[in-house]
Amino acid sequence: MTPAERMTRWFEFDFWPLYPRKVAKKTARKAALKVLPGKIPADIVAGLKAQLPKFEAMVPAGDIVSVPHAGTWLNAHRWEGEPEPARVAVAVMPDRYSKARTVTNDAIKFLGESGHANKRRRSGKDR
Repeated sequence: MTPAERMTRWFEFDFWPLYPRKVAKKTARKAALKVLPGKIPADIVAGLKAQLPKFEAMVPAGDIVSVPHAGTWLNAHRWEGEPEPARVAVAVMPDRYSKARTVTNDAIKFLGESGHANKRRRSGKDR
């Protein structure tokens, strides 16, 4: 078996099944083939396993987009870093009426309390 075949086999059977975000597999495989030479594959898998709790906490919370693509994770050598503590992102929904309230409040300020643009109407004599 050639080194490229071994690396591909490692990617397909050891790395990819563990990685939580299953997108851009071709790019991830290419990244694996680029970073694996000179690295110990077991260290990469161990680093991934150490970071899995953080990733797994993001997925049920609907924050899968914060989990990096596997290719990005590999290219950045993220298995070498200390795993960050798991955190859960909270989605903040915008208030759909906030813009309407802002426009209404601005109009009230502009028009004044009476609701008219000119509170004092001038008679023709004052002009």
